[in-house]
Amino acid sequence: MLLAFAKLNNSQIAQQLNVERHCVGKWRRRWQGSVDALLAIEMNEPQAALRRAVEDTLRDAHRSGRPTEFTDEQVAKVVAMASRSPRDFDRPVDDWTGRELAAEAKRQEIVESISPSRVNHFLRLVDLK
Repeated sequence: MLLAFAKLNNSQIAQQLNVERHCVGKWRRRWQGSVDALLAIEMNEPQAALRRAVEDTLRDAHRSGRPTEFTDEQVAKVVAMASRSPRDFDRPVDDWTGRELAAEAKRQEIVESISPSRVNHFLRLVDLK
């Protein structure tokens, strides 16, 4: 928003921040939709209330969808397991597959249940092959 106040256009801001132009437009519209409320708070409330309102306006909006099923610790344990040899876990294979990792994560009680595709998703996030 500071770049917008400095009179940069959406394309310039997007290039400077390395984001898509439509993302800049979305945030500018969101800010514009909050201006009246922010001005009212600025005129009638303490400075701390205005600060909280600005932070709330700039915070990422709630997204629909299921909440995450796995903790960061569980993901880290699965990724750590994938970086070791399956033989370390008495698995009769030379290389991990999503199916093998999912089964071992359940056996190790890292997770109650996990699909092979979810395990593969974790590995893609950390670019582990």
